Amino acid sequence: MTWMEIWDQDLAKSSPEGALTHRAMAAIENGLMAALEFRR
Repeated sequence: MTWMEIWDQDLAKSSPEGALTHRAMAAIENGLMAALEFRR
């Protein structure tokens, strides 16, 4: 289990929308990283 999944679980316990927001942010971050790598 990655720290991301653990963080996800903690957020899901405290608030479901928190976990969704976290997922969305992680997806955007991954997208940005991929775009930066691609542009190199």
